[in-house]
Amino acid sequence: MARGSASAKHEVAKGSSAKSLELVTNVAISKVEVKEKGGKDWVALKESSSNTWTLKSESPLKGPFSVRFLVKNSGYRVVDDIIPESFTAGSEYKSGIQL
Repeated sequence: MARGSASAKHEVAKGSSAKSLELVTNVAISKVEVKEKGGKDWVALKESSSNTWTLKSESPLKGPFSVRFLVKNSGYRVVDDIIPESFTAGSEYKSGIQL
């Protein structure tokens, strides 16, 4: 890995549940969106604190989830099906994308 670069990681925060998805990232991101399995549209998460992004839903969320994120000064990155259907709060998922 080159000096100054990092592999993007997404941790499913402990506050996550069947109707709420909280992601904590390890890199500076301007926007995070997810797409549920079988979904056609990307849904934006709200930044609740530094590097923490939240999606609240009235109905249960359906994984696996693809994640699209906007890296500050670098453009969009998409990782398909990075968060599994049976995600566990506190689990970390590596994108493999070097930033």
